[in-house]
Amino acid sequence: QEIFHPVQEVITKFGGTVNKLSIDEKGVSVLAVMGLPPNVYVDSPIRMIRAALSLIEVFRSRNFKCSIGITSGKAYCGVIGSRTRREYTVMGDVVNVAARLMAAAKGGLLCDLTTRNAGREVIQFDALPRELS
Repeated sequence: QEIFHPVQEVITKFGGTVNKLSIDEKGVSVLAVMGLPPNVYVDSPIRMIRAALSLIEVFRSRNFKCSIGITSGKAYCGVIGSRTRREYTVMGDVVNVAARLMAAAKGGLLCDLTTRNAGREVIQFDALPRELS
C-alpha cells in the first residue's frame, strides 16, 4: 500500500491508468498506461514522462529505489481470457521494451526514441550511456 498508493495517485493525476501490479523476487512492478480509450491524449508521452519524474521524486523522498522504462506506440488493449477468468490488459512490443528499459534503468528513468522525440520540445533529455545505446 505504501508503494502502490503514490503510484496510483500520480498516474491518475496525469490522466493515466494503472493496469497491473505484481510482486516477485525483483520487487514491486507496476504497468501504467497513458492514453487508454476513452482517455486518449495527443501529449501522452509527455504526460507519462512528467508522471515518471514525479514518481521518482516521491520515491526518493521516501528512500525507495525506483526504476522506470517508458515507450510510446500502439499496443493491443482489451479483454483476454475466458468466461471464467478474464482481464483487461495491454500487450505488445512497446510493453515488452518498456519492461526491458525499466530493468536497465537501475534506479533511473529510460525511454525509447519515440518518447524522446515526442517530448524533446518541452523536456530536456540526457544521452544514453554508451553501453546502453
